[in-house]
Amino acid sequence: MKKVLVNTALISTLAISLILVGCGTKAASSTVHTYVGSVNSTVYHYPSCASAKKIKEANQVWFSDVSDAKGAGYAPCKICKPPIN
Repeated sequence: MKKVLVNTALISTLAISLILVGCGTKAASSTVHTYVGSVNSTVYHYPSCASAKKIKEANQVWFSDVSDAKGAGYAPCKICKPPIN
C-alpha cells in the first residue's frame, strides 16, 4: 500500500479559504466582486487602482457592491474614486 504525503499547509489554506468564502470575505469563483479592500485598512478600491494592486492576496477583502463595503466599515479610495452610494 502506498503512503500519500499531504501538504498540510495547502490543506490549511484551502480550509481557511472555504471558511472565509462562507463569511463573505474572500472571492468565490461564482460571485462577481467589483471592489477590493485590505484587512489592514478601511478603504475600498477598484481592482485596477494602484493602491489596490499593492494589497497582498492574503490581505484582500472583496466586495460585490458599495453597500457591502460600506456595511463592513470601508470608505471609498480618494485615488481611484469608486462610487460612494
